[in-house]
Amino acid sequence: MDIIQSPLFKKHYSQLDMNQQEALEDVIWGILLDPTSGQQKKGRLYKFWHVNYEDSQGRMQLTYKFSQSKIQLVAVYKISQFI
Repeated sequence: MDIIQSPLFKKHYSQLDMNQQEALEDVIWGILLDPTSGQQKKGRLYKFWHVNYEDSQGRMQLTYKFSQSKIQLVAVYKISQFI
């Protein structure tokens, strides 16, 4: 299965430190093994899936979409919590 990185994903990935990149790579390996392991978005975004995970900086979310032959990594960002 091919992995395609969007420009937005590449930009955010390059801003992560080494520990964060390693945590993200573990999540990506999990997606490679089972692309449906994430949660599917609802409504008009139904083609996108996301996985929430923890790294050294807090809670993060990876958004991706997939077909039978490829996985496209769309974005990775920190989940902010509003109180």
